[in-house]
Amino acid sequence: FYVPVGIFAVWFPNAFTPKLETNNIFKPFTANSLEDYELHIYDRSGNLVFSTTNIEEGWDGTYKGHDCKSGSYVYIASYRRQGVERLMSQKGTLTLIR
Repeated sequence: FYVPVGIFAVWFPNAFTPKLETNNIFKPFTANSLEDYELHIYDRSGNLVFSTTNIEEGWDGTYKGHDCKSGSYVYIASYRRQGVERLMSQKGTLTLIR
């Protein structure tokens, strides 16, 4: 018997460097279609520095047109797998390297 197994995964990097040619935007990587996607990024003081509902849009390390400081930030993402009712949530930290 052959049983196909579909893997569903959404990966978030733990660091990025805005000034490099690669790995210069913080956004998730997935091969799956997502619905009801939201991404919020907060600084160490709890201030919202980035928010989007477009999975193709990522954070470039700026806030209101100014470069954010190097350091740790918190992200909270929520999304729904296409055809599934349950809302998924992922939280983590990322490091902005300048």
